Amino acid sequence: MNHKKDSGFTAVEAIIILLVVIVVGGAGWLVYKHDNKTKPAATNSSTHKSTVSKSSTTTKAPNPYAGWKAFTTQHDKMHVKYPSTWSLADNTAKLGNGYDFFTVTAPDGNSLTFQALVPVGAASPQGPLVAAQSIKFLGQNDYMQYYSNPNTDTITTSYVSTSKSALGTPKTGLKDGSVWDISVDSSKAPVTYAKVANDADFQDAKLIVESAAY
Repeated sequence: MNHKKDSGFTAVEAIIILLVVIVVGGAGWLVYKHDNKTKPAATNSSTHKSTVSKSSTTTKAPNPYAGWKAFTTQHDKMHVKYPSTWSLADNTAKLGNGYDFFTVTAPDGNSLTFQALVPVGAASPQGPLVAAQSIKFLGQNDYMQYYSNPNTDTITTSYVSTSKSALGTPKTGLKDGSVWDISVDSSKAPVTYAKVANDADFQDAKLIVESAAY
């Protein structure tokens, strides 16, 4: 009799264990199914946010030459851009030596001159060299040098040079061996070097020089 009771009790325990296994397994399956449904949604949401973030940060930089005019030199066929508010005078024909020579002038009278010529040595600016800033000209790394009036400490003349400290003339690789002499005459509306970075004439002049291309 004792043996039968033991066997019956064991069967009940087996049934309970089986039920527990079924319940736990079912619960686990439901959790797994739920996770598989929610994860893709979360991934899609994060992907969407990432896409929106990238599209909002990849904005195009404004074109500094928007609305500017274009000019091509007669002999060297160099192209430059200049502000529509500036005036351009092509003096190539007046020079009459087969070299290009033109000047663009700002509304306040300050001007930027390009002259192609045979190298004859450096010019002699009046006043000390105050500073030099990097500038690109026809793909070449040059410098915009600033010379001041020793009496007023204002910038009156600037040159594009191959040197940071000594006055030189940028080489452009012209077939006839000529080079470009580029200078800024800011005597009409001079500013101190501390104000050059905020001066429209100097910033436009720098952009004009860097727009040069063949």
